[in-house]
Amino acid sequence: MADGVKLHSYPWYISNWRDSVTRLNLSLAERGLYRELLDYCYAVDGSLPPEERLLVSIAATNPSEFRKAWKAVKNLFEVRDGRYVHRKVDEVRPGLIEYHKNRAEAGKRGGLARTRQLSSSSASGSAKTQPEAEARPSRTRSRTTSEVGWLSDLFEEFAALYPAKGRTKLPLAIDNYKAHLDPFLDRQTEHARIIGRMREWWIPSDLWAKGFVMSMDAFIELKRWNEEPERAKTQPHEQQLPTAQELMARDREEQERRAVDNA
Repeated sequence: MADGVKLHSYPWYISNWRDSVTRLNLSLAERGLYRELLDYCYAVDGSLPPEERLLVSIAATNPSEFRKAWKAVKNLFEVRDGRYVHRKVDEVRPGLIEYHKNRAEAGKRGGLARTRQLSSSSASGSAKTQPEAEARPSRTRSRTTSEVGWLSDLFEEFAALYPAKGRTKLPLAIDNYKAHLDPFLDRQTEHARIIGRMREWWIPSDLWAKGFVMSMDAFIELKRWNEEPERAKTQPHEQQLPTAQELMARDREEQERRAVDNA
């Protein structure tokens, strides 16, 4: 069933895709159709309509090209309740929806708190004059709401790769990661380079295998992804990454533990 929830991003691991059997078994046209339909599944409805004319429209192609590629791509989807669904989308999308919903609610709460604070400051009569406020230089470049959300999504993908024991001081880690990406005109390219280094060098590293994990904010500040550590002698057959739901659950547990410790 179509859920009607729209997302603007989802995790995509380049090395996993390039090394996958699925990619190797598809032609160029079939890979293009597969990605178009998968993007729609993640971003728009969580599933695909069964009508060919709608699938052709989603893929922005013509019926002839669609039919040639659909023969192979169709096998990558399953039929449920009269619609095409994808196993990985079913696993990942609910967690992404919950994550973005929580972020939106937190943003609204923060905006209301900020509005109250500004109203309170205005009512009490600030001693600062307008010239004084204009004379003070801004230390950070202002960002639009959409840009902040987009950068946060990139950090979410980075944090998902980092060992849980080092995932501390998240606000500082987020600021450090955004500050690193700021100077780059093509931030997605730099982000993809970092993710590639994390997966190829650090996840299979001997340091992380033995539990030697520095705090994530320090790792980012030092740009340790540029260093290639020694690989562990034994490697797992498949790296199991946490889902968005697991990440949020871990963060909630950490916050609750700190609240008990500070009580």
